[in-house]
Amino acid sequence: MKTAVAFLPLFLLGGCQMGSQPTASGSPEITVQQQKPDQVRLKLVNLLLSQGRRLNIRGNSSYQVEFERKRAGDVIERLSFSMAEIGTGTRIVVDRYIVRYSLSGRESTDPANNVPSLDDLQTMLDNMLPALSARGTEVKYGELY
Repeated sequence: MKTAVAFLPLFLLGGCQMGSQPTASGSPEITVQQQKPDQVRLKLVNLLLSQGRRLNIRGNSSYQVEFERKRAGDVIERLSFSMAEIGTGTRIVVDRYIVRYSLSGRESTDPANNVPSLDDLQTMLDNMLPALSARGTEVKYGELY
């Protein structure tokens, strides 16, 4: 019984995202200074395509872009990037979802921003910031992180 109690704090911390600071949205986010959303969107699409992610056409608009990547089995990781123009640039907020399809083709979507076994989203955004902040719209393959 003492062993089970000793491991209890580890299980409780397992759902927490360590090291990330809270943001205004509650989701990982960055601000790309002195760039308009349409400029940032082009760079973001190129960066994520070069990571092997697939653009999800049905979830895209001028201010939202969705990408998917197949995980183990029939599980799909979906990243949804929302962009808003602010006075000094473009704010990007990302949310992650785990998507599964039933045998009947019905989609089941679960929020997964804080899943410890997946890449940290705030770190991913922070690493993308230099490429998104660069002047021009061209992003070279491998310029990610």
